[in-house]
Amino acid sequence: MVSLDLSYNLLSGGIPSNLSQLDFLSFFNVSYNNLSGVIPMSPHLRTFVEGSYLGNPNLCGVVAGKGCSSHKWRPKNQYEELMRDEEDDKINGYVDTFYWSFVASYLMVLEILLGLVMLLFVNSRWRGI
Repeated sequence: MVSLDLSYNLLSGGIPSNLSQLDFLSFFNVSYNNLSGVIPMSPHLRTFVEGSYLGNPNLCGVVAGKGCSSHKWRPKNQYEELMRDEEDDKINGYVDTFYWSFVASYLMVLEILLGLVMLLFVNSRWRGI
């Protein structure tokens, strides 16, 4: 009994076709990675349950329960994905900056108003008493 569990390893790319030659595997799990492409069409790799491939949205094949039309499983350009992630981080940074500047402005206005109230409370001439 030999097992290969590569789940939750942040692996990306396709499943190598030479894995289908490992006939001695009794357990195989590559779930919850970032794998893409077609699951190799070997009789041995088809014997593993669908759960062995879960969490890989760009993986397709008979075992994964998804058909392999070209637009569904084509690996994404890693550079484009990285640039998109950086752009998202940049936008999120701008949103965070906006919120923090709004909070700081609100607190400054609140301080000024509290200062005026305190000044009016302490200085009886300004209160008109």
